[in-house]
Amino acid sequence: MAKTAIELSSAKVGDILTLSDIQVIEDYDTINLDLIIKEKRTYKEPDGVFSYTAYIAEPDEKEPRKYMVMLRQVGDIHDLMIWTLDMEGDVSEFLGHLVTEDGKDLQEHFSLDVEDDKGKDIEVNWLKRNNHTYFGVRTTSTDGADDSKTVAEYSTVDEESNPDTFVEWTGTHKKGWVELWYGHSLHDSDVELTPTTNEEE
Repeated sequence: MAKTAIELSSAKVGDILTLSDIQVIEDYDTINLDLIIKEKRTYKEPDGVFSYTAYIAEPDEKEPRKYMVMLRQVGDIHDLMIWTLDMEGDVSEFLGHLVTEDGKDLQEHFSLDVEDDKGKDIEVNWLKRNNHTYFGVRTTSTDGADDSKTVAEYSTVDEESNPDTFVEWTGTHKKGWVELWYGHSLHDSDVELTPTTNEEE
């Protein structure tokens, strides 16, 4: 069981993350949700600006929702995020929306329809955080991938339970893949790690 967020960096595929934040309580009508780690990713900014450790995890049930619990470290400072995969696909599907028309960058801002608590779609506007895109972020994955990615984070001031967005872009504007995740911050106490094996990765 992890007592601090930093201890999450030792988690492995197959281990269980138990979430107990307010959003999970509202979404699942339960005080705890167990997620099984399916993939572990690391993101390292080439100039040492940040280092992220992320766990792609899913509930142990017939639930299509995919989560990413991310430990973000910037120097000696760390925080935790919980992301939900909202959409993914070939980069051609995102040109002019998330990716600029010329394929050289991620958009400064974008809009997306999000379903509210009453099941009604509302338009939410996101603005790129610090007006910055990170290129050449070295990424490794337990799925075998070891490459460079383009990432950016966005936030919104609109009324939204998940006010943050993380965009990951692999490849180029001609041949690439985009993932869009939305989410919010977590307290250290919102996540507990239960190892299921003592074997090394």
